[in-house]
Amino acid sequence: MIKNICFLFITLLLINKESIAQTCSRVAEFQNGPDYPVDGNATLTKQINGTLTLSISSDFATTPGPDLHFLLSNSPTPNAPYYIVSQIQSASGAQSFTIPASIDINQYQYVLIHCIQFNHFWGAGTLGNTIGNCNLSSGFGSNTIEKKIATFPNPVKNEINFAEIGELSVFSLEGKLLFLEKSLTKRFDLSTLESGFYTYSFLTDKGSISKGKFLKQ
Repeated sequence: MIKNICFLFITLLLINKESIAQTCSRVAEFQNGPDYPVDGNATLTKQINGTLTLSISSDFATTPGPDLHFLLSNSPTPNAPYYIVSQIQSASGAQSFTIPASIDINQYQYVLIHCIQFNHFWGAGTLGNTIGNCNLSSGFGSNTIEKKIATFPNPVKNEINFAEIGELSVFSLEGKLLFLEKSLTKRFDLSTLESGFYTYSFLTDKGSISKGKFLKQ
């Protein structure tokens, strides 16, 4: 009886240790912007399954404004390439957003609040060091396998095709996300992109990832 209890206790400790090792977070405390106060913080978290979330604390508060968005950026102001997380749900209180698993966020060091419509900067917070033992360089889980997946044509005129079903993310050469879509037909309409070179990340339904570059005519 005692031996079984000890075994169960050790098992629970190992499971908990594994969970801690695969879950980590980075916290950004918001600072006031040039014109408006911003209180609270944002936490970027990687779950055990590889899911990435941006959670805003319950004490978050700022001045309401039009078209305010949370952004991930590699600059403390929205003058550099950034990823748009979502429009804010409220000017105060807790809120949470899921970041697509195909997004590589290794380069992002700041969480910004920005009025996109009128290009007005609201405030920002610097993401601190990683708390935990996992790597936040990407949203992929530890079981994600990188492999080459056939795609055509290249150069691309209006449409790009993949050999498998999945989710496509297209980035500028500067790293800005320009296109994100999941397709069940293996085809993606890229007619809205301007001519030039782009990089892509393709996440299949089976969990493997393929990365590459293409030319849009």
